[in-house]
Amino acid sequence: PVTVYGAAPDVNQLGGSGSTLIDGGSSAIRNEPVYRDGFLWAVHSVRNPISSVYSSVHYVKIDVATGTKVEDFVFGDPGFWHNYPAVMVDQDKNMAITYSQSDTGSYIGAYYTSRLAIDPIGLQPSKPLQTGKGNYVVTFSGTRNRWGDYMGITMDPVDNSNIWMFTEYAAGTNQWGAWVGELRLTPTPHIYTDSSIVNFGYVEINQTSDTIP
Repeated sequence: PVTVYGAAPDVNQLGGSGSTLIDGGSSAIRNEPVYRDGFLWAVHSVRNPISSVYSSVHYVKIDVATGTKVEDFVFGDPGFWHNYPAVMVDQDKNMAITYSQSDTGSYIGAYYTSRLAIDPIGLQPSKPLQTGKGNYVVTFSGTRNRWGDYMGITMDPVDNSNIWMFTEYAAGTNQWGAWVGELRLTPTPHIYTDSSIVNFGYVEINQTSDTIP
């Protein structure tokens, strides 16, 4: 068993949507779970447990061998809608989740959160990948203000510490777009000097040069 959840509601935005809210996609898992080293990570949008008007991201980490959850967390404050989340886990088991997010003070945009493997259970605050640029109501003469249905997130094919996100946002009034972003959660060491030239002098063969502070 995991945390009990309700179906995610449809989504409002800056300027409102009249009687046609953005389709929040309910609570189906719309991004494939990630399997790595005996564990399965999955995310989906759920009704905010504090205020049912809003939606949050629910993630679980499951031990496949025992069929039990080892992490189970609902992320997202009341006042915001989070929908169509997608998850990826790098080679060090650091996790990133991307999703669309809006509130009544902002247009729907592309956002992400993350968690290092060594962190306590939970997620970092939302960070903007690209903010929304306009009010979005597109129904194609129907009644559904459809939104994307899924986001994309994947490992870099060369470096399994780099994660690529492909997330939908309102690119303008009644225009959608997908913003591409790269995220690295494992620090990369760099060496810098305060001088462009360092002269160690002459060193005799088979001897060791001195150090320069």
